[in-house]
Amino acid sequence: MFYQNYPNTLDTTIYYFGYNNISNIPDTFIITGDIEAMWQRDSTNQVIPYIRYIKEDKKLLDLILGLINRQINNVLIDPYANAFNFKPTGSPWDSDKSTKLDSQGRQINAMIPELWERKFEIDSLASVLRLQNEFFEQTQGNDSFMTQDYFRALQLIYDVLKDQQKGTFQEDQQGKVHYTFQRFANNPTDSTQHGRGNPSFSDKSGMVKTAFRPSDDACIYAFNIPGNAMLSVQLLKTADSIKEKNATLSQKYEQLSKDIKTDIYLRGITKDNQGNDIFAYEIDGFGNVLKMDDANLPSLLSLTYLGFISQNDTLYINTRKMILDSSQNPYFFKGKQGEGIGGPHIGFQYAWPLSIITRAITSQNDQEILYCLEMLKNTTDDTLFMHESFNVNNSTDYTRTWFAWANSFFGELILHLIDVKPYLVI
Repeated sequence: MFYQNYPNTLDTTIYYFGYNNISNIPDTFIITGDIEAMWQRDSTNQVIPYIRYIKEDKKLLDLILGLINRQINNVLIDPYANAFNFKPTGSPWDSDKSTKLDSQGRQINAMIPELWERKFEIDSLASVLRLQNEFFEQTQGNDSFMTQDYFRALQLIYDVLKDQQKGTFQEDQQGKVHYTFQRFANNPTDSTQHGRGNPSFSDKSGMVKTAFRPSDDACIYAFNIPGNAMLSVQLLKTADSIKEKNATLSQKYEQLSKDIKTDIYLRGITKDNQGNDIFAYEIDGFGNVLKMDDANLPSLLSLTYLGFISQNDTLYINTRKMILDSSQNPYFFKGKQGEGIGGPHIGFQYAWPLSIITRAITSQNDQEILYCLEMLKNTTDDTLFMHESFNVNNSTDYTRTWFAWANSFFGELILHLIDVKPYLVI
């Protein structure tokens, strides 16, 4: 399974890899699999398991450098968008009603042919930062991607995050609504209420609100805890990497990271059914909290993987117990052929292999890890590939035969276990 899953992104989803004719700068466009578009989040996760080898393989280094360049360009096209086309060819979602502010502060149509989809998800921006940071760390400071466009993109990201720290009515008071999104859809999670989602409140600099989750589903409450946790980690890493080249922006990134983390611990903690402190999944700032977790990363289960909190922290341990308890997490499904976290994106009784991999990669318990590996092995319907989701009572009933992110993540899990618990897989 490792030999089949690990190279799947390289084998099947590199839609384009080449060099600019004038500058010789690499450019890479990676599709998700069975959808011929590039998600900022997915493309990062698809290549993360290869970064450990870029010092030994110049072409692989250039391929990932090309992806960084492409993601930077995507941010410059539209920092609010989550998925992009290779060329300005439009998409099935051209009729989505999404707006932005023009230079005179007027709301105008934001759907342009370069975009596949324009769902604002803070983890998209966090994923762009993560890829750059992983590349920078692995190469001990290769900063060839830190061009003028790169710093323009970083400033755009900062501006967007600061704008989205404001609550709904704070935006109204200032007369500046930077982002709206509506879609005519069968599923209500594919759109937002009045283009803006449920109201949120914030009277200070803290967490950043988001319209959609990493599952591409609309948030119930705008302040998504795991998305903000990932942002906090990656903003701080970015601040460190650019300190010598742009001290002013570095300081802004560092402060924003601290503000977000402080707010998570101030407003993002609630109680489980036994009265223990846990992280909420989403909050609205008015005092309402959502207790659940979703399979897609960033998730609460993945907080240690993201580098936000220690595995031994009581707050994470309590949160993990809640997440893996079907009486507390409405999207933890158990059946005859497996168990795992799903989400509203596919529906009830469908667990996502992403969540099972996350459970294993964040576990210190050998038996739990082996249990997860066995589930992953037995729920592929003999394809030996990961799928988007499977029915926990009938694993031959699954979604997406070609989902490269999950395949890469399985490969990453095996490499992780070879590093820390080789006796489980070798």
